[in-house]
Amino acid sequence: MSKAFVYCLLACLAGCSGTSSNEAKQSVEPSASPIASAPASGEPTPDPSASPSATSGASLTALPADLQSDAYHYFGLSNDKEVPLQMEQSSGSGPAVVSQGGTKSTLHTIDKDSASFDFAYTGELSSTLGTSQLKLSKDGIHALSTSLGKTKGDDMELPAKLSPGTTWRTKSTVQAGADTIEEDITYKVIGPQKVDTKATSYLTSLYVIGKGTMKRGGKTYSVNAKSWYVKDRGAVRQEMKINTAPPTSITIQERKAS
Repeated sequence: MSKAFVYCLLACLAGCSGTSSNEAKQSVEPSASPIASAPASGEPTPDPSASPSATSGASLTALPADLQSDAYHYFGLSNDKEVPLQMEQSSGSGPAVVSQGGTKSTLHTIDKDSASFDFAYTGELSSTLGTSQLKLSKDGIHALSTSLGKTKGDDMELPAKLSPGTTWRTKSTVQAGADTIEEDITYKVIGPQKVDTKATSYLTSLYVIGKGTMKRGGKTYSVNAKSWYVKDRGAVRQEMKINTAPPTSITIQERKAS
């Protein structure tokens, strides 16, 4: 699950907990000078221009074979074309809020043991979900920072190996304006599964589930997530339910191109 996706949850929680619509909007809007967080290791976010071994503006064809893992292919970093998406947010019996846009990944640098990518949401999704800086390393894909605020902790998007039964945990904090949310979610690869989207049906996708909690303003909410990843396409469908009052549901799925 992309780190930027948490900002969508942050906006929903703000609205569900009595925050005014203006306050909720301000809590997830990027500032004039967004601050990038440091990687989970505590070291500064690497500057590609400062590394003599880094190749900037590199092509995907130059990516070393040992970085072309399951994570690389299923997250969709191998696809440099935009994927059209639609997001639906609903709370209780009210009408769903629908937004359209897409995702696009861009390779920036290739270093000895890693590569850096920008993973951007476009269109109507950009103001809520922003752009994340990702690090592809031999152990998987990590979200290092986002255009929407400050992050800290370990947020692994996908581990390198994605065989059925594989589990991993993300435990991190996101700060957007005056709002802070803590996530602690454990994910598990279930295995191949058919999935339907508004664009098409895929006979084979990688089905991943996640369960955990998110904390905001002294309140703890349970979270259940489902994601379907298609090789060399990315996450074509994601669902998340949060036990707010009333419950909040978010679905992001591939749509037909306009």
